[in-house]
Amino acid sequence: MAGTALKLVLCALVFARGLHRRLPLFGLYTVMLVVETVAVHWTYHHWGYTSAAARYVYWSSLGVVLFARASAVAELCWRGLKNSPAVWLIARRVLAFLAFAMLVYAVTAGA
Repeated sequence: MAGTALKLVLCALVFARGLHRRLPLFGLYTVMLVVETVAVHWTYHHWGYTSAAARYVYWSSLGVVLFARASAVAELCWRGLKNSPAVWLIARRVLAFLAFAMLVYAVTAGA
């Protein structure tokens, strides 16, 4: 319950302070966190924890939130390094390699 409350507070602060205008992908990510939490809790309440619907909703929403999180991280990195084109060129390659390595690890570890 505390995690849900913190996600709501984060989302409210992002929109109350206008951060969603400067970092739209981060704002979208915070909204997706709240939507995912509500959808999963509603599914668990309606169909139960062990139902097929709960499994599909959980894993689907997790995939959407992970994609939104990756987009928000990329946006934050770009915002922080856009004034240094040479550093961004190097960092972009390193970050892309790390993202690919983590994706490969996740796929192989899950198999």
